[in-house]
Amino acid sequence: MYETPLHPTGRPIADRSRHGEGMPRRRSKSFAQFVNATILAALVSSQGAPVNAQSPDTRASLRMAEAASLTGRWTVTVTAGKDCRIELLAARLESANAHLLADESGCLAALAGAPVAGWRPAPDGIEIAAADRRTLLSFADQGDGTAIAATPGGQATLSRAAD
Repeated sequence: MYETPLHPTGRPIADRSRHGEGMPRRRSKSFAQFVNATILAALVSSQGAPVNAQSPDTRASLRMAEAASLTGRWTVTVTAGKDCRIELLAARLESANAHLLADESGCLAALAGAPVAGWRPAPDGIEIAAADRRTLLSFADQGDGTAIAATPGGQATLSRAAD
């Protein structure tokens, strides 16, 4: 006598032979909707927000900040407690696909371990770029007006400088 296999929930598992040998069973619409919703939720929750996000709705969209909204004086704080001032400028440096950056103390070059050419907005914050267009540091927005980057020397925090 043939016994119908049971799913862990206790329901019988359908016989694949009635669907045709080698034919996949159709999944219900609710299962497909569940999978799509789960994937979408995972993608949304794993993404950051632009540094200049003004509302939760804007943050969820990952809209990249305009360069003009990010220009100005910033403070970089290293875990060890050393602060340095930089200025993000609006002028473009096309060869590096970035905007110019003023770092008189050389702080960012020391953090990145390479010469810094400029900066650019990124969907999740601000990137510090090399002359060959590589991203040397990626400051991820924390939603509180600061952005954090992991560096070889520890964590660095970027925040608007109080003038």
